[in-house]
Amino acid sequence: PDSGDTVYGNCGWSSLNFTNQANGGWMTVWEKAYSYDGPITYVNWSVNWTNWDRDSGGNVNGAMFTFNAFWYHDQAAWTNTGYVSGYMNGWVVTALGAVCTFLTPSGWTTVT
Repeated sequence: PDSGDTVYGNCGWSSLNFTNQANGGWMTVWEKAYSYDGPITYVNWSVNWTNWDRDSGGNVNGAMFTFNAFWYHDQAAWTNTGYVSGYMNGWVVTALGAVCTFLTPSGWTTVT
């Protein structure tokens, strides 16, 4: 099953989900954040994952400018087949100048 969680903080929330692409070892990584303190203007994130069946791991990351209270991004990651779990670190800057740190949401799926 594909899944993940949402973690709430005093600036907003962050969320991570992994989705199996059923395409020979690929998954989609869904990164999301929401600000209670006005629009997000910049976001920086890093997702670390482990394939527990293959004893391997990896990372996808990025940074971008935006101007919206809700931010999301998706990207493909090749993990090989197996059970994969991971977590996201990162931070945002809001239009009011607040710097808010993600509170480490996690995701998991079985990649086929």
